[in-house]
Amino acid sequence: MPVRKNKNWLSSKIIALVSFIILIFFGVNLTREFLAGEQLDENVDSLKDEMSGLESKNKELNDLIGYLNTTDFIEQEARSKLNLQKPGERIIIVPSSTEAALPVTLTDNSVESVKTDEKSVDASIVVGSNPNRWLKYFFKN
Repeated sequence: MPVRKNKNWLSSKIIALVSFIILIFFGVNLTREFLAGEQLDENVDSLKDEMSGLESKNKELNDLIGYLNTTDFIEQEARSKLNLQKPGERIIIVPSSTEAALPVTLTDNSVESVKTDEKSVDASIVVGSNPNRWLKYFFKN
């Protein structure tokens, strides 16, 4: 009978060792799966944030498209870029503050250079009729 006790004791150590190895294996795999799940949750949250940002940008762009298709915008662009006007309407162009501040005195068929505090500006306005300017251009008298 003593031999039988040794075999039970030996078999219980082997079973305990195998059980411990299996427990470690399942514990490591469970930990890996838990960490992978956490990483997936973080990715899902970041993608949801990105999606909400893209949805708000999409809404802004749709609002802009809606505004660009209105007749008010089309009329404004036609007036500013194509210089169109309604019948009976007069356009008044107001010079900018730098153009209005330049003192320019012109005589017949003259071109002057005007000096300001910051820079020198050429006033390339030639007074005279168109045929006289062409004659001066070709013959330079």
